[in-house]
Amino acid sequence: MMISKHHIVALPVLLTLSFNTSAQQRICGSSANPGLENVGISHRQDYPTIYIPLLFHVVYSSEKQNISSEQIHSQLTVLNKDFSATNVNYNDIVETFKLDASSANLQFYLYNDSELNLSEPGINRIVTEHGPFVNGDLQNQVLGGASSYRPNEILNIWVADLGGDVFGYSQSPASYNVDVSGVTVDYEYVGTTGTVSSPFDGGRTLTHEIGHFLGLSHPWGIEECADGDGIEDTPEQNGPATKCELESMDCDHLVMVQNYMNLTPDACMSFFTHGQIAAMRSELSGLLAKMVHESPVLTSLVSDEIEIYPIPASERFFLKAEAQIDKLKLTGMTGREVPIQINKEEDYWEVIPDGNSKGYHVLSYKMHGQYYSKKLILVK
Repeated sequence: MMISKHHIVALPVLLTLSFNTSAQQRICGSSANPGLENVGISHRQDYPTIYIPLLFHVVYSSEKQNISSEQIHSQLTVLNKDFSATNVNYNDIVETFKLDASSANLQFYLYNDSELNLSEPGINRIVTEHGPFVNGDLQNQVLGGASSYRPNEILNIWVADLGGDVFGYSQSPASYNVDVSGVTVDYEYVGTTGTVSSPFDGGRTLTHEIGHFLGLSHPWGIEECADGDGIEDTPEQNGPATKCELESMDCDHLVMVQNYMNLTPDACMSFFTHGQIAAMRSELSGLLAKMVHESPVLTSLVSDEIEIYPIPASERFFLKAEAQIDKLKLTGMTGREVPIQINKEEDYWEVIPDGNSKGYHVLSYKMHGQYYSKKLILVK
């Protein structure tokens, strides 16, 4: 499937009421995907849940651009809800399109391994003197950006200052050199907290761009009322929908303004269709197959000087170390830190996770100036 580079551009729109104000409008310029043809109703099915690893490259020249872990974790939560149809506003889909909506059953997690030596799983922070980034420099560490890491197996996501107009873009390995493939988003449009602002404070810029990365195009075409995305259950429309007008009509039918591949504000977006899901799952079984896992794949780097037991653990686990341990942290698969209670004894540490935690986790710690991680399973 061929996908062109996808840009989302924010332009100021002057609104004249009893006073002058301004509001941002999401505008995205991309071409139709010629690889899709009449994907839709016949593809309705329930797919097994699969997992895709993410690596965020935060490239910054100021502290504001160096977005927090909390902001990235909030984005991960949005993605996992949007791609599993568990987002709160999924229940607000207009009646006309309720039967067209479904779950892609995709889950994302923060990747980490021994080669990266990251202080935070799945987050690679790079200080730069360059930017704003308006060309391919961002994907090249020599030019002041951050080079991709194992792009055939990991979805690389770059976060940086893109110059004020560009929200984000996607570069698929189907159309670009694999070394620069991935998704890029401006630091002001990541997640639901920190640097974001209304009406684009719901994390949907990355949902939209990952949709592009997985083979989706916009639902409108170049010609009037043309089929822009080759997907049967996304109705034709004459250009992008940028406002959340649920009763908006175009091409003699209701416009699917709540679809993630339109350009409406974040709070309006709420679903993918069966046909879009079939297209994404097809892409993931082809060129992107190495990114797909039946469960999260966690690679550990563990010092020989530390012992962690038991694994799996239930209410608590223990650490024995021959050297000083610093910055002990436990994170779940969404990347959110899990509260832990630490009891330090003479020759071991007792670690008690929050009582609601279960499943795959990563224990990270620092020893001799080196960051280490260990995958754990918590059971109840």
